[in-house]
Amino acid sequence: MEYCIATDNDKEEIIEFINKVFEFPAKNLDFRTLIPKVYGDDKGVNEIHHLVKEDGKIAAVIAVYEREYRIGDRRLKTGYIGSVSVDTDKRGKGYMKLLMKKAEEAMREKGISLAMLSGDRNRYGYFGYEVGGLRLKFEFEKRNITHTIGWGLDEVQLVQINDTDGINDDIYSLYEKGRVCACMRDEFYERSLTWDSILYAVKNGEKTMGYVVTSKDHYLVREIELNDWSFLLSVIRSLMIMGGKEQLVVYTLTWEYEKNMAMQQACEQYAILPACSYKVLDYKKTIEALLALQMECGKVSDDIFTIEIDGRCCYRIEVNDGNVQVNEIAYAKANKETADNFRTVNIFETPDITVSGRAFISAFMSPAYYLYEKKAKRAYPTGWLPFVFAPAIVDEF
Repeated sequence: MEYCIATDNDKEEIIEFINKVFEFPAKNLDFRTLIPKVYGDDKGVNEIHHLVKEDGKIAAVIAVYEREYRIGDRRLKTGYIGSVSVDTDKRGKGYMKLLMKKAEEAMREKGISLAMLSGDRNRYGYFGYEVGGLRLKFEFEKRNITHTIGWGLDEVQLVQINDTDGINDDIYSLYEKGRVCACMRDEFYERSLTWDSILYAVKNGEKTMGYVVTSKDHYLVREIELNDWSFLLSVIRSLMIMGGKEQLVVYTLTWEYEKNMAMQQACEQYAILPACSYKVLDYKKTIEALLALQMECGKVSDDIFTIEIDGRCCYRIEVNDGNVQVNEIAYAKANKETADNFRTVNIFETPDITVSGRAFISAFMSPAYYLYEKKAKRAYPTGWLPFVFAPAIVDEF
């Protein structure tokens, strides 16, 4: 058995291997078209893929797709784990455990603050991941278009974009002006094709009104941006006609206020769902970035809150006049320990809440956050929680 980082010479074998493990040939799927931002013809696989080989052949794979999110004037480095696969004949040998460990070590070395993945909650819970993030799911039915009062149904055209040249200033600027951005213009087209999606420009005559990213059957809208949300139902109607459907689902992110107001007023029903699974690798940088997003979204009170995590570190979070500061601090358990026990000695506080690393995700970054407030010694500061950050579906891996 040999562990190694992939080189570009491994690319075709990697794609063939993960296609086989995920049984894609039988489903008429291929990672090249499913995730072109990683496996497209012009993409390399070196550095992001961790491999186990037996007798020179791949036996297990894990990849980490790195993204840096811009949140206001802050940056949050993330790594999204994907393509987790072990040959069916090689399972039970600990290869997945080894590769998850190696992937995390590499992320920490690269200064990645937040790791993410999609997959079975309990399976990845062994590695410290927990379900979190907030995403909104809006369900539309044909009768919403027929009976919703006060909405115009102006004619729109959905024009498929087939290459990077189709990304004009109007389309990319709508994405870029969002509170959270992680994609350069030359990456936007391939990003939008994630999960075998289709990218359309929304047109009203010659004018570009926005864009929409849908599944191939037009049932799932994975991303939508419009410069005038009064056109929302016109877009929904057009997608229903194109797909021959009477129902449609739209996913959005919770900080997209104007968009979500339009969705909520027009849809049949909606729900708040967790987005993916997280593991925090750098608490200071992650908390500072996510609290900065909270302040972009609404009123956040000036306050101080302290957290003990896994019984080994404690963080003092302070919001003061629009500024966020997070510091690792010393604290005295039952007044029995002395300053010599701590890495820092300038502050002594009893933590407001004590949680494990996984419980931190649930308590601060998930729809279940309110359940954990009862464990705290005091109420959560107003407006701080839950942290609303989540990746867009087309940013997943």
